[in-house]
Amino acid sequence: MKRRTAVYAPNVEQLVAARDEAVKDADDHKGNVVRIARKNARLCRLVAEHILTGQQAGGAAKAAVDQLAERLLIEGFNLGIEFAQLRREAGERP
Repeated sequence: MKRRTAVYAPNVEQLVAARDEAVKDADDHKGNVVRIARKNARLCRLVAEHILTGQQAGGAAKAAVDQLAERLLIEGFNLGIEFAQLRREAGERP
């Protein structure tokens, strides 16, 4: 005599609950990504403002911020968009 084993199959309620949980997790993740992107944009803006201020100060401050800007570019942080926005706000052409 052959013995039969029960095969697990989720019911409809379990499938719907799993889908709803996955959708909620995806929405939470999307919200986190947006928050991080906004924080990064604010940080880039702040860095760009300080680099421009340091460059205008001249002397050792200019050398330090030039070195910082170069290092950021090497690391993959392109602040060109922020610099262009700051120039536009100052009434200059980007």
